[in-house]
Amino acid sequence: MVGGSIRDIPIVGQFLIDGKILGKLEDLQDKYKLSVDRAIEYLTLTRAVLDGEIELGHMPEMIAEAFGVDEATSVKIACDVAGIRLLPLENYFPGVGAQIEKWGGKVSDYSAERVGKEKITADRFAGNLTENLELTLSPVHIKRLAFLAKSYVAGEKTRDATMTFFARPVNIGGLGLALEQAKTLMESIDDAKDLIEFVDDSHDETFQEEDSEEAQPVELSSMDDSRPTLSVGGVNDVSQEVRPVEEVVEPVVEAPVIEEKKVEEVKSTMLEIVPTSEVSTTTPIRIAVPKFVVDEDKGDIVAQAKEIAKKDITDVGGGEKLKAAIDLAVSAASTLLQEKRMAKKDFAGLAEKMIRGVRDEMQTRGVLINDFKLDDGSVDKMAKAINEGVAMYHRSSLSSQMAKVEVPKTEIDVRPTASEVMDQRFAEVTKTLPKAPIVPVLPEARVSAARSKDDEVAGQAAKIDQAKIEVAQEAAKPMPAKAMLTLGSVPPQLPGEQPVMSDVKFKSKLVGPVDELGTMMPADFRRLSSDPAEAVQKIEDLLLALQTTSYEERIKGIQAWRVSPVCKLYVAMAGEALQAGVALAEVASKRRNKGEESLSPAEMKAIGSLNSRMRF
Repeated sequence: MVGGSIRDIPIVGQFLIDGKILGKLEDLQDKYKLSVDRAIEYLTLTRAVLDGEIELGHMPEMIAEAFGVDEATSVKIACDVAGIRLLPLENYFPGVGAQIEKWGGKVSDYSAERVGKEKITADRFAGNLTENLELTLSPVHIKRLAFLAKSYVAGEKTRDATMTFFARPVNIGGLGLALEQAKTLMESIDDAKDLIEFVDDSHDETFQEEDSEEAQPVELSSMDDSRPTLSVGGVNDVSQEVRPVEEVVEPVVEAPVIEEKKVEEVKSTMLEIVPTSEVSTTTPIRIAVPKFVVDEDKGDIVAQAKEIAKKDITDVGGGEKLKAAIDLAVSAASTLLQEKRMAKKDFAGLAEKMIRGVRDEMQTRGVLINDFKLDDGSVDKMAKAINEGVAMYHRSSLSSQMAKVEVPKTEIDVRPTASEVMDQRFAEVTKTLPKAPIVPVLPEARVSAARSKDDEVAGQAAKIDQAKIEVAQEAAKPMPAKAMLTLGSVPPQLPGEQPVMSDVKFKSKLVGPVDELGTMMPADFRRLSSDPAEAVQKIEDLLLALQTTSYEERIKGIQAWRVSPVCKLYVAMAGEALQAGVALAEVASKRRNKGEESLSPAEMKAIGSLNSRMRF
């Protein structure tokens, strides 16, 4: 488990902060004629049980000691508390039902609802991740992400190995993500893996609803007669025959029309489109399908077919640029074609497919070697000639695209530097201007991996109170000369200066330990110590001092702490993290960027540990 406690799982955390639970626990106090105000102590007790600090079987003893009830009543209360707050979490915290039966209670007396994991297919999970993180992935790569996520959650791949696949280039089996994108994607999977359960498509209710609808035939037609059409038949159209092509440049194994809903029946990882200039717009695409396939690549065939069919053939196939590129390739290889007695028409067809991207260079070389029986030297020369046509075509395409690009106007960067921001922060805190520029100790250090150094500097600059900077600048100005006054003279008042009231005096007010805990602000908490763990220890020492006076004073101190501004801020940030399903560091970063009060991850961890140990 990522956080070390099941309370760190968002779905569990949402259940634990449900206000209805506290209402049911307050009803227990009425049932057993106890103080309703002490119902919150049940929350502390169950939280300690979930964290492993107290064994589940010791709950009756703790209740008897805290509320002063007899053994039989404490067992009944323990059954009710466990049934209300712990039994619904049995999927994450097993053994609660058995313990209730052991105490003599009945599990059937309590709600049968259980907090469970969401069932989802790997493909749908990968699609949701891609959409939420705004990643630019093709359907093939989304399928690859689904396989990697499923393998990682199942324990078949380690975290480092999965991260390597995320950052690896796409041409060697990766996703081609930047390092920051790969880290963010990995963190999202880590946050979700304890909340989901991967199932097959047959168990996905949404997938079943979509699959139950009758599939309609789809045709992706081109804008001219030279572009083929991909026909996708309905579910019951598996036996549909493929229309023959009038002219085929190379022998291709006939295959049925691929259906999107029946993609699992197709076993292939290679897709080859064989269009010719004589093919009509109603002719389905012909596909050469080998007999092997990898399970994780199911669906890739349809995705690749659609991607190829969507290419702008009107610009590439029938345009003058393509014809000029093919002519250049044929011209460069004309001598060799005569020597090898190879028809220019056949070579032009191979060059057209390679220039359009239907085949890559390795596939073209294979055709020249296997079908035309050419030696390696001749193949190298022909491939070089075709590459000249490819370079010419893409160079002209790039030039036309660059002509449409507008050059952005150069803007002067007026953002403050890190040294300027530190000078302003010094002036804001001390209300005086620094005598010399303050230089950062580590200029290139980054506070967070999710933000660049410039973003961090801009965020700090936005928080600075300009009014305090103006006060510091005003204080740095030389004091005006004062005239020597004779006895009985009244000193003149400067413009805008308030008259001095000599009869108004400040009177300090003593604050006790309980009031100190109840009014503690985040700044007061940090004044205790720069180390959050040491500051928490001082608060515990203060509670122990109250306990030596009276145990009631300790209870008052704990109650005051729970309503203090720093504790309320901790609860608010924890609630935001649970509701959004993000890390506490990200919540703290967002609050700092907005200029709101925030706690650091170390302070959140220290205060959370203090709250878990703080009992009456």
